[in-house]
Amino acid sequence: MKVSKSILALLLVSSLVFVAACGGGPSEEADDVGEKIDVSGKVFGDLFVDGFGENMVCNYSAPVDTSMLSVTTYVSGNKFRSEYQMTPPIEGQGDLTMVSDGQYAYMWGDSFLGEGMQGYKMPVNVADPNSMADENVSEFVDFEMPMIDCSRWKVNNSYFDVPSDVSFLDMGGFQDSMMDAVDCSICDMMPEGELQSCLDSLGCN
Repeated sequence: MKVSKSILALLLVSSLVFVAACGGGPSEEADDVGEKIDVSGKVFGDLFVDGFGENMVCNYSAPVDTSMLSVTTYVSGNKFRSEYQMTPPIEGQGDLTMVSDGQYAYMWGDSFLGEGMQGYKMPVNVADPNSMADENVSEFVDFEMPMIDCSRWKVNNSYFDVPSDVSFLDMGGFQDSMMDAVDCSICDMMPEGELQSCLDSLGCN
């Protein structure tokens, strides 16, 4: 069952899943960058399917309102790491890191529920990566982001390590457990225009 972001956020808040926010990453610049390579036509979502068959690092930037979003993505086989930086931050959201081992995508940074979570993990849907965007992925993440400005990269496997000091909420298991225990009255807290959608999403009469 898919649950909208607003409903999921309400469930998270109501269940008091609050811990100190934490972020970070192994580097600010890629080491051992080689010649430019062309992966024209590829987008970020393609990484979830079969990678790009290259060890590479790609850079992307785009304006968001009055800020600038910069994304650096490191790729090796079916693994990748994407580092997002919003400068200046928008409503407290300034950074996000996503690492995938091919089975799970792990996300952490300050772009969650007003710093109410450290991070989360979710199963990678290789059959339909774009469906993940409709569930729990931060709005930072654009699955249609073009992979441009790419160069060969001598792999540093530490870039794909997941921090041990971050508690990752398993969104797949969390949604299942919350749906089993949910009280339909929680929808009374939703704005009037979203009340029926909330009831329908939770399977309430």
